[in-house]
Amino acid sequence: MATSMRARDGLLLGVALLLAAPGPAACFGQDCRNLEDEPAAADVVTITVRNDTAAVLYVDGGEGCTPRAWQLEQDGKPRKWLRGACEYSCEDVMAGECSCSLDCGDGTVLRLPPGASHSVTWDRSIYVEEDLSLECPAEGCSTQCDRRVVAADASYRVTASASAQCNPGAGPCECEDAESACFVSGRPGDDVVATASMTLVLPDALGDEIVLALK
Repeated sequence: MATSMRARDGLLLGVALLLAAPGPAACFGQDCRNLEDEPAAADVVTITVRNDTAAVLYVDGGEGCTPRAWQLEQDGKPRKWLRGACEYSCEDVMAGECSCSLDCGDGTVLRLPPGASHSVTWDRSIYVEEDLSLECPAEGCSTQCDRRVVAADASYRVTASASAQCNPGAGPCECEDAESACFVSGRPGDDVVATASMTLVLPDALGDEIVLALK
């Protein structure tokens, strides 16, 4: 009986010591390595924005602190498809690569004359905001990061919007060729004068072109 009690007490002591021992730094209960970016998909969808109005339109160029060149939704929920100028991968913040100018730059504007168009490719990248444990980021970096995942096979709503105004940055909101689309420094105005939406279904849309005709 005494031997049995000593064995039981030893087992309980071992469990207590195990629970009290410090564990490795973790993020959401997992090792930080599990928050690496997923590789971008090889297949892409081409998304073309076209100005079908009689006026010059200005569309966000997809650069700066809060890029919104076009919006992506899944089941009515927004999905981020670009990282902002001051947003970083989880590998970046763990490596200490998180410096950014306070103004994030002027950003860019896509100037679209009547009938002009511009195409971009989407490699199915979606950026998910993660909140790391305090032990994960390097000194001076935030615990928040944006991890890239590949968009799941599903239906997505793509929307583009345009302004009739341009807030210039380093130069005027003009192109060398007034008839062609170009990127200029600045931001589009807050007014929305034209929009376009389309639904794309993955994987059916891979390799296709989705045209957003602004009207």
